[in-house]
Amino acid sequence: MNLEQREDNHLSGWSTAFGRNSIYALTLFALGASLYFQYRALGIAFADVSTADHIGYMLRVTARIAFFLLVLAMIARPFRQLTGTGLQLLRHRRYLGLAMAFVHTVHFGYVLAFLKNSDEPLAMVTLIFGGLAFLLTWIMAATSNNTSQRALGVWWRRIHTLGIYYVWLIFMNTFIGALSASSDPLYVGIIAAGLVAVSLRIAVFLRQRFSRTA
Repeated sequence: MNLEQREDNHLSGWSTAFGRNSIYALTLFALGASLYFQYRALGIAFADVSTADHIGYMLRVTARIAFFLLVLAMIARPFRQLTGTGLQLLRHRRYLGLAMAFVHTVHFGYVLAFLKNSDEPLAMVTLIFGGLAFLLTWIMAATSNNTSQRALGVWWRRIHTLGIYYVWLIFMNTFIGALSASSDPLYVGIIAAGLVAVSLRIAVFLRQRFSRTA
């Protein structure tokens, strides 16, 4: 390896580390800012924010942030393949996924808090399908490293593909339900972003399939 190659590798490593740290920092900032400004979002005085208000608000916020990170991770590769741009997005896809897993874990904590402070019974369907979404998220996070990828072989891609689409489906079902209940236009944009992410992946799949049969 010559000096120029070593310098390129060094710059690439620095860029990756900077991007990774930026993703983690921005994720923490988004959560912190959401906590700090929750009283404004709720439209009530800070002293009047109840435990139930806080839990309900953070359930919505953590779900939205986690889904945003999931969408970015989903579109990283197809966007690169379709446009030839977005190298940095693709390079940092793993860290977007890990940031999503972190926020989703925080969301899980608020789910537990909601169940503890609410008299609403937990339906078995919600327990099974929602619980599986968290489990798959943690499995993907635990295997988001080169060692696991080599050890699992073809199963690594299968597990992560299943996990991404399943978690996406659970989020979409939640947001569609929220839109039906509240008619908040924000959910229209969230659902549209989710549909665009899947559409990009389908477009790449179809292009690859047609190129093989052409």
